[in-house]
Amino acid sequence: MSDNKLTSPLLPGAPLSFEEALERSPTEDLRATSPGSNVTFERTVSSLVIIGFLSLATIVGVAELPMVPESIKGNLISLGAPIGMRQGWRVFSPELRSRNWHTLCIIEMQDGTLKAVELPRMQKLSLLERFIHFKKESLLGDHLPNHIYKRFRPVVARYYARANAGINKDRPVRINFVFASVPIPPIGSTHWTYRDQLPEHIFKQVYFSYSVKDEDLKN
Repeated sequence: MSDNKLTSPLLPGAPLSFEEALERSPTEDLRATSPGSNVTFERTVSSLVIIGFLSLATIVGVAELPMVPESIKGNLISLGAPIGMRQGWRVFSPELRSRNWHTLCIIEMQDGTLKAVELPRMQKLSLLERFIHFKKESLLGDHLPNHIYKRFRPVVARYYARANAGINKDRPVRINFVFASVPIPPIGSTHWTYRDQLPEHIFKQVYFSYSVKDEDLKN
């Protein structure tokens, strides 16, 4: 029997042995099919892209390690610059690994009185209050002190100016944002600093001061 010759068609319900079924089947159906050239090319390109991405990510990640010399660190990091492949610590918050802090808003009124507003501080809030004020704390406590987001500071300052205008027939003249912080205590097995015993934030720095204008108080 030739390869292209078929035997008698199969009868419905007729039991056949494996050898009989093999003889009655077209041999073309039994031949192993190989992927086309286009499929092979696509798989090769995909594999190369994945390998290239992982290799570049490894190089950029290793460049951040402290043992890498400063003379070549910048060149290694710049390899991932075209696609923005670098860890940005600002997505977490400024000085995340070295300091504890909170932020204050000091409102100076025209008669010389000062009003201090402590922005949301998670350590002093209940679980429900943390859930309610989390976004506010993230904006005012994490993002606003970072110079990356300094363009938003005047907007927030004007908001607090308007919120405190007309109190006791007085008006605010200056809004100050204060960054209060303290270094995180060293970690050691001989002395543990528990969370409820962390040192107070005694270092205070005015990181933004805004002089309130008359037009800022208009609706």
